[in-house]
Amino acid sequence: MKNFSISFILGKGMAEHGSNIQHNNRKFTAKNVDETRITSNITYKQQYIEDAYLQLFSKALREYNAKQKKDCRKIEDYYAHIVRGRREEPFYEVIVQFGDCHTAASGTPDGDRANSSTTSSTFMNNVFLFIFTSFLSIIKYICEG
Repeated sequence: MKNFSISFILGKGMAEHGSNIQHNNRKFTAKNVDETRITSNITYKQQYIEDAYLQLFSKALREYNAKQKKDCRKIEDYYAHIVRGRREEPFYEVIVQFGDCHTAASGTPDGDRANSSTTSSTFMNNVFLFIFTSFLSIIKYICEG
């Protein structure tokens, strides 16, 4: 078994040059993608962010709104409130990469180890994270060099 690197990237969800939900949800294909490999990608979870906010915050939002005496202080849509407020990020994107197309290519023992269900469940079962969208891209980019 070869050694390969593990890279973590944390990005702000709505920041300039930040996450692109359409890209993450695979609504379009970038120019540097080998389209024959897209079918190998795995979707672990795909939930609209608005639905995730409802799931996470609807009870707290009802309680908050019930305590407000002035209607102008009530929040109708918490997700829209966060996006408009620009004080907090509505979500953060975490990208984890195991190796590269040379050290952990799909279909090789090291690639299969990096792509294992154990690896994905480490993140999906973390009680400190709420994952609303999770994909595994199987080295879909054209590897040059």
